[in-house]
Amino acid sequence: MKKYKKQKNYMEIYMCWGIAVGTAIGIILDNFVIYMPVGLAVGAVVGSFVSAKNRNKNKNAPEIDGNKEIE
Repeated sequence: MKKYKKQKNYMEIYMCWGIAVGTAIGIILDNFVIYMPVGLAVGAVVGSFVSAKNRNKNKNAPEIDGNKEIE
């Protein structure tokens, strides 16, 4: 029986951090409506880059539906 380890999804983590930072900047600059979505977008971009980098690093590792095989 093969065991599988679930990959970490960095996009969700960085999106949350982006919302938090964007909200803080928006409150400081008194323009909350603009900076929260900007923080979300920046977090999504950074998260996708980090996820893609990790996927490329483990290019030779077998994957099944986003799960890595452990032997």
